[in-house]
Amino acid sequence: MEINITIFIQAIILLMLYILLSNVLFKPLNNLFKEREKQTLGNKEAANLILKKIAKKESYIKEQTSLTLKKARIVYKKAQHENAIKSKAHVQSLQKDSQIKYKNEFLKLNNETIIIKNQLQEMKNGFIKTILQKLYKN
Repeated sequence: MEINITIFIQAIILLMLYILLSNVLFKPLNNLFKEREKQTLGNKEAANLILKKIAKKESYIKEQTSLTLKKARIVYKKAQHENAIKSKAHVQSLQKDSQIKYKNEFLKLNNETIIIKNQLQEMKNGFIKTILQKLYKN
């Protein structure tokens, strides 16, 4: 195998082509890749910041929702308790009213009973009187 000078010339040409291409093509291309990587990383960081803000807002919303539900439960229990008290008071009021009506009706019945007893007594006395009058006339 013979080594000619052409191999050295080809090597020199290849080296010069590499240097030329690295300055003309590879450097701008590497710069472009680096710039794209910076933008991508910057966008990823911005997206991560946005996701963190969203997570904070979601946790705030969950906290507010749970607080609102707790307040709603308290208000509901309070309203339930007030309604129970009102219904007890209403039932007691109705019981008092019915007791008063019962007493009044009972008094009316007693009065009517007394009046009827008196009327019956008068009728009895009248019958006895008429019977005695008829007996003494005969």
